[in-house]
Amino acid sequence: MDARKYLDLFLSEAREHLDQIARIGRELSASSPPESLHALFRSFHSLKGMAASMEFKSLSELAHAVEDLYDQARQGKRAIDAELSEITLDAVDLITTLIDEIVANGQSSSSTEDLTARVRALLAGTAPSTGVDNSPGGGGSNARDGGEGVPAPQAPPSGAQPAASGDAVDKTSASSGASAGTITLEVHFGVSTGAPLPAARAMVALKRLQTLGAVDQCDPDPAQWAGSAFAGKVKVRLQSSLTPEAIIREITALADISTCQVNPTEKTGARPASAAVRPASSTIRVRTDVLDRLMDGVGDMLVASALVEQQLPRSPASTPVVQRLKRALTRLHDDVLELRMVPFDFIAQRFYQSVRHLAQNLRKKASLEISGADVRMDRAMLEELVDPLNHIIRNAIDHGVEDPEQRAAAGKPVDGRIRLALERQGEVVRVRLSDDGRGMDPARIREAAVRKGFVTEDHARALSEEDALMLTTIPGFSTADKLSEISGRGVGMDVVRTRIESLGGHMRILSRFGEGTEIEMVLPLTVAVIDSLLLRLGSELYAVPIHSVQQTLEVHPDQVQYSNGNAVLRWANHTVNLKALRDLLGEGDAGAWSSTCPTVVYEAEGQMFGLGVDSVIGKRPIVVKPLKSPLENLREYSGATVLEDGKIALILDLANLAGM
Repeated sequence: MDARKYLDLFLSEAREHLDQIARIGRELSASSPPESLHALFRSFHSLKGMAASMEFKSLSELAHAVEDLYDQARQGKRAIDAELSEITLDAVDLITTLIDEIVANGQSSSSTEDLTARVRALLAGTAPSTGVDNSPGGGGSNARDGGEGVPAPQAPPSGAQPAASGDAVDKTSASSGASAGTITLEVHFGVSTGAPLPAARAMVALKRLQTLGAVDQCDPDPAQWAGSAFAGKVKVRLQSSLTPEAIIREITALADISTCQVNPTEKTGARPASAAVRPASSTIRVRTDVLDRLMDGVGDMLVASALVEQQLPRSPASTPVVQRLKRALTRLHDDVLELRMVPFDFIAQRFYQSVRHLAQNLRKKASLEISGADVRMDRAMLEELVDPLNHIIRNAIDHGVEDPEQRAAAGKPVDGRIRLALERQGEVVRVRLSDDGRGMDPARIREAAVRKGFVTEDHARALSEEDALMLTTIPGFSTADKLSEISGRGVGMDVVRTRIESLGGHMRILSRFGEGTEIEMVLPLTVAVIDSLLLRLGSELYAVPIHSVQQTLEVHPDQVQYSNGNAVLRWANHTVNLKALRDLLGEGDAGAWSSTCPTVVYEAEGQMFGLGVDSVIGKRPIVVKPLKSPLENLREYSGATVLEDGKIALILDLANLAGM
């Protein structure tokens, strides 16, 4: 059986184990509870077995070596200290790299030899036992695999494969598991009904049995598991010195194994044992491209239903049917969107790694704190956020956080703090990334912008501090005295702003020189189907995300005031800066506010704006489509949509319009 068929399952589960290891490893200390050590041990043990099954030898050997470290730690033979935590996170980083290489190329290319040798050196220098045994059941070295009487399994051999014949399953992988005290056991196990890739689950269980003894026979033959006729039930004849109960503990600990029964085939004192595991998993894995197609289909149906409602004559017979269809599609849309929603924690590990690596490379001390990691967003939105957040983190550590000596001289803690906070507010998420470093100097930014010709001296002097800070988002802008591999190349913050705005969000920069910087981003929950407000200007239609709109008003000429030649409106204790869409799009209309004008009120960059149009048509669900070249370079638009009648409406970027 070709193990590569199960690559997607391996990659998915490996990432889950790495996330758990990283979360626990970051907090590891001498006061960590035994459960943390057992969890780390089990995750490395699973990674080892999974990688061996997929024939990723170097990954398996590295995981095996770190597994041995945690075997010693949970038996009280190794101190739980910073060195152990450091090597754990180094292993996570390297294994993550290996997995990324496997995704890109089908195999890994990075060497694991140095880190594996480093781990083995630690193992060889194990401190004498303190007599404290944290392993379950006491057990000394016999408790290695999570239960009493379970010996330390050996690493699966390179290239080990299930045999083609049921009577000739490879015994070499478990030769160390058999001893003079072995007995022959008949092991029956079953994969949970509905489990994804049952053949892969069965293969993992078979590999685990090979570490517990010598497998003599397997029925049905592993080569037949890939067929649709495979029912997930397997019988294995095993020679082992372990008790039936210990074997059951090992097999039922695996994912999606629902039953396991072990019967001695010889007359011994051992009694048959069996276990029915937790009910079959109530979750399944779905490829993200399938979810994307499903969301696109639901979006198209929503648009089509609006077309039906518009064109179908209203009658006592048709109206209830149309309303029922709309309700059903809305529920379906909400359910599909929920499938795509994942917590921010889904990508959080990448930022911990970034901070750790950058601080090490720059010989600085910095830590990352994340709050609101349970806030759920569209998976596509989260993936789009990775690069912008990583760039802001790079800037914070390279330019913001001072060297340890400088921080100490300034009376700051030696460790710089990077904070990433998320908060959901209605249909948007507010993301704040801040540091307690040296901050940004508006005067220096103004001077650099003038020197490089981005603004004139008069313009620079007229800018508020917040507007001056936003100069750093101009393409090519940099105040760095010298370029580095980390940042300061004049590409970055402009890309960050462009990416955020392309997602329908906006950003602002706040900073106090000498105290730190905060970059705030406000983003919608999803980039797929959104509620919009449809506007008309002449014969053209435009859409704006409804979550960005504060109010729609009919502005009368006598309500409009003028300040420095600019039209403003007093509304709800706010000063609203009025802008005519015709002017912004270059069509010109000097008398925009000379008669009653429908106006969309929204907030951008901490100010209130009013966008004057010809008419406000109403609320519409729209499917957001990205713009392609050359339209993608027009900052007044963030996308486009096809309306129910087939017409195209451009989606206005309100944040950029505010700055025009």
